[in-house]
Amino acid sequence: MKTVLLVRHAKSSWDDPDMKDFDRPLNKRGKRDAPFMGSLLAQKNFQPELIVASPAKRTLITAQLIAAEIEYEQEKILTDPRLYEESFNFYLDVIKSWGDQLSKIMLVGHNPIMTSMINYLANYGLENLPTGAMFCAEMNIDSWSNVSSGLAKCYFYEYPKKYLSK
Repeated sequence: MKTVLLVRHAKSSWDDPDMKDFDRPLNKRGKRDAPFMGSLLAQKNFQPELIVASPAKRTLITAQLIAAEIEYEQEKILTDPRLYEESFNFYLDVIKSWGDQLSKIMLVGHNPIMTSMINYLANYGLENLPTGAMFCAEMNIDSWSNVSSGLAKCYFYEYPKKYLSK
């Protein structure tokens, strides 16, 4: 069994229109939502063996805030530049490249690719993965290289607005 937790970065700031997209931080709501989502993971006793995030500031901060809530060492968070790219195939390549000794991984990335990945893995029909949301997909496979369309079941799907107001 392989499990991937797909997490879209929390709400980011657009306060500085001249700031490069890669450097955008989380806004106030994002800084509130990411730790809250991490606490939900802790309640579910979800402990990834590996966290991989896009190197963009908002995704890395989201990963760090969630990691703190589940007592995952922040120094162990990996970044992969392919997760900042706008390519579904890059995301799929990242997933398929994970070592088979790992069975539970958390991936923090960007839309629209995260929504596409969920729909590919689980045939879920999701229109848009909200900021800060997480979708846990379980697959009855022994190797990450066997990941393909429709193999996953939704173990849980959580998002901040389900619990918190704006």
